[in-house]
Amino acid sequence: MKTEEYFEEISEETEKAYKVAREARDQSKDPEQKVDIPVATDLPEKASSLVIAAQFNELEGKGVPERIRELEDEYGKNDERVAFQIAREIAEERFIEFDDRERACDAGLRVGVSYMTGGITTAPLEGIGEVKIRENDDGSKYLAVYYSGPIRSAGGTASAMSVLIADYVRLGVGLDKFKPSETVVDRYATEVEDYYNRVTAKQYNPTREETKKIAENVPVEVTGSPTEDLDVSNYKDLDRVETNKIRGGMCLVYLDGLPLKAPKIKKRIENWGKDFGLEHWTWIEEYLELQKEIHSSGDDEEDDKEESKYTPSDKYLGSLTAGRPVFGHPGEKGGFRLRYGHSRTNGLAAVSFHPATMEISQRFIAIGTQLKVEYPGKATVGTPCDSIEPPVAKLKSGEVLKVDTREKAKEIEDQIDEILFMGDMLVTYGEFIENGKRLIPSPYVSEWWDKEMDKALEEKDMELGKDFSDRDPSPEEAEKISRALDIRFHPRWTHFWSDVDPENFKQLYRMLRGEEFEEKKVEDALEEAYIPHNDSLEVKGDDLKALEILLDLENDHSDQLDVIKESEDIPEFIERVSGLEIGTQSTHYMGARMGRPEKAERRTLTGKPQMLFPCGKKEGGRMRNLSAAYSQKMHGGQQGIVKEDIIHNRCPECEEVTHYSFCRECDVPADPIWFCSNCFNEYDEEPEECESCGNERFQRYKKTDINVKEMMDKAMDNLGMEEPPELLKSFRGMTSKHKHVEPIEKGLLREKHDLYVNKDATVRYDALDIPITHFKPREISAPIEKLKELGYTEDVDGEPLKSDDQVLALKPQDIVIPETERTLPASDYFLKVANFVDELLEKFYGLDSFYDAETKDDLIGSLVIGLAPHTSGGTVGRIIGFTKAKGMYAHPYWHAAKRRNADGDEDAILLLMDGLLNFSRDFLPDMTGARSITKDTRLVIKRDGEIEAPRADELIDDILEKEGYETREDGFEVNRTFGDDIKAVSFDDNGDVDFEDVSALIRHENDKDVFNVKTSRGEISVTEDHSVFVTEGADIVAKPVRDIEEGDCIIVPSNPELDAEGLPEQNDLFEIIPDDECYVSVPENEKEELKLEIEEKMTPGIKEKWGKNNVYRYKTHRRDASLKFYKDVGVAPSCKVRIKANAEPINRFFENSDELYRLLGYLMSEGALDRGDIYNTDEEIIEDVVRCIQELTGTTPNIKEDVREDRKTCYAARVPATFMKALEELGLNISDTNSKQIPSFVFGAEKEKINHFIETYRLGDGSVYEEKGFSKLYTNSGEMATQLSLLVRKLGYKSSTRQSGDTWEVLYSEWREKDPYWPLWDLIDEGREILKNAGQTSHQIEQAFSNDRKNDRMKTASKERVKDLFEKGLQSLETPVNGEISTERIIKIEKIDYGDNYVYDLEVPENQNFLCGPHPIFAHNTMDAALILSTVLNPDEIDDEAWAIETVSEYPLEFYEETQGYKKPWEIDSEIEIGEDIVHSDEAFTHGFTHETTDIDDGPDQSEYVTLDEMSEKTSAQLGIGEKIRAVDEDNVAELLLQKHFLPDIRGNLRAFSRQKMRCVDCNEKFRRVPMTNQTIAPTGKTTAKCPECGGKVLLTITDGTIKKYMQPSKDIIEEYEITPYLRQQVLMINRSLQSLFGKDQRQSGLKQFTK
Repeated sequence: MKTEEYFEEISEETEKAYKVAREARDQSKDPEQKVDIPVATDLPEKASSLVIAAQFNELEGKGVPERIRELEDEYGKNDERVAFQIAREIAEERFIEFDDRERACDAGLRVGVSYMTGGITTAPLEGIGEVKIRENDDGSKYLAVYYSGPIRSAGGTASAMSVLIADYVRLGVGLDKFKPSETVVDRYATEVEDYYNRVTAKQYNPTREETKKIAENVPVEVTGSPTEDLDVSNYKDLDRVETNKIRGGMCLVYLDGLPLKAPKIKKRIENWGKDFGLEHWTWIEEYLELQKEIHSSGDDEEDDKEESKYTPSDKYLGSLTAGRPVFGHPGEKGGFRLRYGHSRTNGLAAVSFHPATMEISQRFIAIGTQLKVEYPGKATVGTPCDSIEPPVAKLKSGEVLKVDTREKAKEIEDQIDEILFMGDMLVTYGEFIENGKRLIPSPYVSEWWDKEMDKALEEKDMELGKDFSDRDPSPEEAEKISRALDIRFHPRWTHFWSDVDPENFKQLYRMLRGEEFEEKKVEDALEEAYIPHNDSLEVKGDDLKALEILLDLENDHSDQLDVIKESEDIPEFIERVSGLEIGTQSTHYMGARMGRPEKAERRTLTGKPQMLFPCGKKEGGRMRNLSAAYSQKMHGGQQGIVKEDIIHNRCPECEEVTHYSFCRECDVPADPIWFCSNCFNEYDEEPEECESCGNERFQRYKKTDINVKEMMDKAMDNLGMEEPPELLKSFRGMTSKHKHVEPIEKGLLREKHDLYVNKDATVRYDALDIPITHFKPREISAPIEKLKELGYTEDVDGEPLKSDDQVLALKPQDIVIPETERTLPASDYFLKVANFVDELLEKFYGLDSFYDAETKDDLIGSLVIGLAPHTSGGTVGRIIGFTKAKGMYAHPYWHAAKRRNADGDEDAILLLMDGLLNFSRDFLPDMTGARSITKDTRLVIKRDGEIEAPRADELIDDILEKEGYETREDGFEVNRTFGDDIKAVSFDDNGDVDFEDVSALIRHENDKDVFNVKTSRGEISVTEDHSVFVTEGADIVAKPVRDIEEGDCIIVPSNPELDAEGLPEQNDLFEIIPDDECYVSVPENEKEELKLEIEEKMTPGIKEKWGKNNVYRYKTHRRDASLKFYKDVGVAPSCKVRIKANAEPINRFFENSDELYRLLGYLMSEGALDRGDIYNTDEEIIEDVVRCIQELTGTTPNIKEDVREDRKTCYAARVPATFMKALEELGLNISDTNSKQIPSFVFGAEKEKINHFIETYRLGDGSVYEEKGFSKLYTNSGEMATQLSLLVRKLGYKSSTRQSGDTWEVLYSEWREKDPYWPLWDLIDEGREILKNAGQTSHQIEQAFSNDRKNDRMKTASKERVKDLFEKGLQSLETPVNGEISTERIIKIEKIDYGDNYVYDLEVPENQNFLCGPHPIFAHNTMDAALILSTVLNPDEIDDEAWAIETVSEYPLEFYEETQGYKKPWEIDSEIEIGEDIVHSDEAFTHGFTHETTDIDDGPDQSEYVTLDEMSEKTSAQLGIGEKIRAVDEDNVAELLLQKHFLPDIRGNLRAFSRQKMRCVDCNEKFRRVPMTNQTIAPTGKTTAKCPECGGKVLLTITDGTIKKYMQPSKDIIEEYEITPYLRQQVLMINRSLQSLFGKDQRQSGLKQFTK
């Protein structure tokens, strides 16, 4: 079947489904009468409509899309010439006459660019700002294109080609070339250089000479509006250039476009440039020569030689997790060897390993397991390929062997002593293109040898005579070939000589010659070279024969051994004595560790709901059970009443109210009912304002008594059911805009078929993305006849399909779904979905069934929708088979169409008919679309455990520029793979506030109005469509800023219990200050004893390391030694500590005491942090400072006085430098006194200690207004203002934040927290404003409210007083909010001038909101939904990362040679075709593969990680495999585990335990402390109680087991591994703390239990 026929069949099958769905939706039983997932149109329609609808309405209906289709017939679909020609014809006014020539050129260029970018990116609308016709200095006219930032969404090729389109348009309308002066050309060179160096480093950095070459020759002016606040460094105030600011859009074209894509431009000009009159672009050849000359030779390269090579990096080890092994440290011998190649299942970030490697890793690497890798990307998933180098293992017997099959790996698993070599990691060339990384020198591999042999045979006009396509030559055959053809010896027999120690090699040579030898060194040599041998060190068979040939063992060359000094000398020796050239087997070893385990599982939401219908907060109980709501009698004894918000409609015939979109009795569509959101007056149509109260806001729902019993009875009757199911799970309340609900029949049927619903009413299955380009029928369990029906009639060689072992090319929209036995198979789940859909069609819609599926094979050929998280576009796929892997195999282009790659991402799939029948936009939370905060907005985050409040731009820009980002089709720049562990403050359904994981950092250029929202205590600036949370009645709803009004109540945190790591009760400076900066001052009475201990443990190695004289000085205490010295020796003296010779020694230990927080408060407010000085004019304050320093350090600072006539005496005390160093290591930023921020451990302190911090901060830099009942804190740091605001809220105080000039003020009230009438304060403030506007004086206003300003009066404020305030025209009190959130009233909303600067967003999947401010306010983020469906995959419209995948079946010889120079991909001359080269051709989906795989399922289908239950088991296995892998330092892994996972978790769980809430097991109500109701205390001390709400049992939410689960593994680690004494001490101290808190338990499961 040809590609076009295939796509036609997909379209026809899609249309069949749509036809049935339309018939069902026409019955009005769903919120909308139409299928709510529209199909995307073809490219001509999309490309033209995108531009015409937005900017050129005059072109509507003038035949532009029709003309594009004609051009496609002429040139081919997606051919760039179509874009060129349609652009020119529009500019030449062949369709209409424009108002002027400038507008005609503008329209033509935009439509052309739109076609090139698939009609879905923002590039043609926002990437091009303006198109103008301007004058050269000689008076001639030329074309100028003003580019802006979103041009990046076009991709480098399209942005470069847009310049050529503009030139082609120029020629068509008769304009001259752009003629820049020399000064203007210099400006281009300077500006591009400035952008790269001062704004953001891009993939390619052209030299000034290159930029000038382009600027001198481009025939149109590439310009743009200013995008940066930075001025260009030179060539300012030019007449030709309208701004001195850096033009980001122009720079992007000159960085990502023209220089990088010059080879492609050259190819286009050569192919059809003459036909289009573009011969003058031949200057591009000169540019490429210049580029080559600059970057391929010269002194610059020599100077940068070291920088131009690969440097090992351990960044991938940064967030090591317990149970997930390390497979190699960076650059360590025996790790993964990088090998270039394309298997059937790698690319798009995925890599391949030998199946034996996956097995020998103890199955921690399974198919689809994510790995964090050192190079070239950051994350990948593993797939099997058995035509690459397998691992090498040493058995306990001493035998060394290549483990070349999984079966052999299983057989020897228990016999393995050490894994000497992990085998190859097969990485595509395209990964280096995509990541912009230098090519690592290729090892000499068999495919390279094949190329050398082919070349030599051709040059010598010889034939080989034997076929080695299925086997490697024997050593004898390899020798004959090498000598006859003068090529290198075959790599199969070359061995890893460069890894062998010279002395070991010499002993090996002597042994092989039959001479005396050192056995241990021979053993080491054989292991280092990975040469198989038995336990007697005998090398046999072909391996021995290869050694005899290479070492010429028949002749004695011992006299030449002395020249071998380094490992690199060994290959030279071999070549000299054998007369054969050999290639290097090892160039670089790559480090890697396990990331996330593979995943394939049905999608479920919290609570596992089965339908969209409210069961009530109490009526449905803890399980959110609609059947329980059906049976309960909570409201007046009537069964099945639920009080909740729900949509209201009215039947036009019987006029009864219904909550569905149709009347069940009359079977007709129902009409909407509108309610005033203020007085709930009812309307048949949405009016402009309420006639009763004047309100202008309306909604289609209100809280009402929902008769669930009656509704469910009718649904059961409709389905022929007699009783409701025991458990029918739903939602407590609806979150959609109008509170739409599903017909209960849908929930009953889902429950029957054991299905769960998503928020958009669809049933989804989540699976890991794995690429595949070719398959064998047996690999996917697909019957051959079925495959033939689907168009698979031939294999890749054109042979008819007969066998299930033939290799077939996968069609681009076909997918293979999981049928794993490890979790619920997708095949089983979708069979249930198909049966659910059929029963729904028959029993609810009265239509014929659609699927009629009885077995999994009946699903083959069924269409699905693929949908990535947080996107709005689904892509049609077709099921063709099943895999045992826990992942979803699909063509790389299908994954890329979803804007995903294979670095561990997982996506959702749903059956097409389920989506068409059940999806409705009306079910979605009213949140779809871009929403963003401004660059100066503060974000409250926890980064790698530290609480920060950075500006949005500081956080996101820094990470995106350093770590890169993907550009979505909408121009958004997104990073989902950042290295830091970032969490944002977020609130959940219960109002609880905590840190939740951030999954993506997002920015984009602003194209919306920006509003500043001011509350009674703070403000936030966001785009018009960014949503914030406000109250509506008793509900919290998310609304775009454009839809909120002054007077609304916005959600803010009140007293959040944020999880932050505090300090232990006792703190050791040895653990805090770095060893080499921490100097030990030993007490006089211990010096002699310590000297003897040092002498006893002194070794020659320590003397050599530290120097004999220094060791003498240290042990005789003539000079203080650093802690590092004592650690090396292995003694730990009791002592005082200093950081430099002239620093005063202080106590080694300090307590986590009140004094610490008092001192910090003084430091943060009145301290010069770089020196540690604290100043104040109040002598009592300085005396308190001195007292705190004495308590903490054991030293007494001098008080200095500064006496001057014109001001008060100022006192100063200095915190010891050593203690300041300790505070710096604990998170205090002492380097920049203007950017103060509170250390994270303060947030983790007890409230009493935080009170001390706030009290002393206020004494230092604050004010108290006793008569007004509030205090102020001052700071010049916006970040610290945000932190102070959160701290006072954590104490339960209300606060507000505002900026006055350069100073931030944080206002708070210490006594309002106990005031039950807190909302009354808002009313009083508003009342004061009303009286002021009425003309009353300040004195009259104070008199009117004097009684209410006193604390004692406030507590007894009467309802009459509140009522009186209402009557004065004030708005109602806001509804009380539960949990750790409260409300503030919006007092002003105003539009501000923000321009097109970047705006920012976070993605917080758990709760879809995050805290921002400087004054903290909760904002919303996005979710995924299939709002549009692409039925046919267009390769031009996918994420261009997939274009980087090579399409070839072999690499050229020159490629392997060029990798040896560490070149970047664009610097090589080798021609390797990649997807981008053929994306517009008829062969766009044709991919080859360089390495065959016997079976793509020949690997573990589940990682061992998920099979282990206890953490001790996981950790034991993790460290156990680390001990066996030669490339892993297991002691380092053990230390990392303690530092990165166990100890932080134990401390965090301890803090959480001390602050935990109680929870009712029945109604899920939470309590801050044990309720007094029916409280009992057992003899053991255990306290229990009954819930005051429902009488249910109240339990702790955190158990002691949660805290102690890591303790035993930690203790085992310090016993089993070489851990530093001070980390060991830390573990033991925490253990003592746990024992004192919980008592001594019986020994928990430890590592030793699981160690064989």
